[in-house]
Amino acid sequence: MRPVASIRASRMGPRSERSPTPAAGAAALTALLRCSRRRRDGARCAVVAGTQERRESWSSPRCNAEPASGIPAREPVLPLGHPTHSLRPRPGRMITMDAVFAARLALLLLVTAVLIWRGVLKDREQYARFRRLTSTWARQRVYRRWLIEGFAVFAGLTVVILLAVAGEVGAMLAELRAWGPFGAALPALDGALGTTVGIALGVAFLVGLVLPAILLRGKVEEIPAVGDVRALLPRNRRELAYGAGMSLNAGVMEELLFRLAVPTLVFSVLGALPGLGSAAAPLSALLAILLFGCLHAYQGWRGMLTATVLGLFFFALYVATGMIWVPIAVHALFDLRSMVLLPIALAGAWGERA
Repeated sequence: MRPVASIRASRMGPRSERSPTPAAGAAALTALLRCSRRRRDGARCAVVAGTQERRESWSSPRCNAEPASGIPAREPVLPLGHPTHSLRPRPGRMITMDAVFAARLALLLLVTAVLIWRGVLKDREQYARFRRLTSTWARQRVYRRWLIEGFAVFAGLTVVILLAVAGEVGAMLAELRAWGPFGAALPALDGALGTTVGIALGVAFLVGLVLPAILLRGKVEEIPAVGDVRALLPRNRRELAYGAGMSLNAGVMEELLFRLAVPTLVFSVLGALPGLGSAAAPLSALLAILLFGCLHAYQGWRGMLTATVLGLFFFALYVATGMIWVPIAVHALFDLRSMVLLPIALAGAWGERA
């Protein structure tokens, strides 16, 4: 048993010779654990251990202090107001963004494959068989199948894509409206001038739709067409109903898919790639227009070229007005002219009964 005097002497010894208390050791270990091993943003690193404190410069990429216990250091928690708080990499968020990008890229590849397969292979084969049909009942069955399939495929793709990229629609439209010729012309067309130009273009478009049917009535034996589409035109009153349905379906669903959904999906993928910047939006629009042209491969190269030019025109309408219903209406009217007005005015399809 130790004498009382020796116990008192050990307690009353110099401060440097005293044994460290548990509380002091825990405080030192906590301070060491808060020291960051790496400074990605060049923040100041401080080490506090007991009464010793060391500060490194702002440019130091690494804190030289290592915990004596061998426990790995931990990233310090920066306050919300810190200038580098928003720049700090968050592994969870990076993993999430990578997963979203991969999912959108896979969806884009799937949609592209489906559209190219449908336009280049499936529709061409079906149209080649359709051209050989002579019975109006057989033609009406094909019309009916095309109408249902077209609506189901285009509506399904549009819904899936918009659910995946709904938050990017407005961003892409804003970038397109600020890009190149649109950014230079649209501010000048605000107000009464833009309204006047829009009305004038609308009237000119309607006149251009109706005037050829009036001028060519009774003067041509075949309906004039660009591309191999004459076999597709209705021949009697029953087929005219399907022609009207297919025109409305194409005007609505093709515009929603190729002017709204597909370009936004491409934009969400290209916009995540480094180096593209403001070029992502126009490139997305261009790829969507080319896909729209490929969808009309069954009409031959002239039909594909015409569809591509029309797709560019419809896209310009969407960007200039900022409203998707404008190209929908123009597209539907254009197809109604080809599938209903011209067969009635030039081929007498209304007077023919099945």
